[in-house]
Amino acid sequence: MSADRRRSPRILIEPPMRARVVELDADVAVVEMGFGGFRIQSEVEFEDDAEYEFFVVPRVGCEDMRIVATAVHCRMLLREPVVLFETGFAFVKDARSEDGVEALIGSVMSATVAEPPHR
Repeated sequence: MSADRRRSPRILIEPPMRARVVELDADVAVVEMGFGGFRIQSEVEFEDDAEYEFFVVPRVGCEDMRIVATAVHCRMLLREPVVLFETGFAFVKDARSEDGVEALIGSVMSATVAEPPHR
């Protein structure tokens, strides 16, 4: 989905947050996040429209958070030296993940607050 079709903007996460995909027992890097979803990079090719459970490790002194999301699109970024995929996910809005999503977005937002310029 292009940025202009999104219902909410996304924030670039530098450096990326780490997350674990429960069903695949795989680690991924969360590189972008917004109120509607997030984008990851990984060596895993995700199936469009499939639902996945994630444990995300936020950077701002919180516990790991559990979220559920649906893969919206997956594309290959690199073939060599290793295969790397980029996948966009939409948060699943249900009781299983709503608290985790709110806490996670709060964590990302507080970590990206701009500091005043140095003089």
